[in-house]
Amino acid sequence: MSVRNYSKPPTRSPDCAICSPGREWGELHFSRCTEWPWAWDVPYIQPAANGEYWVSGPLRSESVGPAVTPQQAVTMVVDRLPPNCGPALVGALSR
Repeated sequence: MSVRNYSKPPTRSPDCAICSPGREWGELHFSRCTEWPWAWDVPYIQPAANGEYWVSGPLRSESVGPAVTPQQAVTMVVDRLPPNCGPALVGALSR
């Protein structure tokens, strides 16, 4: 399943809308800043078999688990947002 199929639901989630979404490598990533270098502290959503989704991260070595719907995947991401995660910073975190 294409990442395009789940690129809109996060904006309907107020908690997830505070992050800056980006589609990379066929995955839906979120960052707490809008420019590179991206913050790598928020889980991301990957397409899985049978039209389902897999939530991983924030590191590539970390796995959260499967999600049947886009909404379930987004909820899994929102539940794991970093503490004090506010609106995405315009620019890079390092500036």
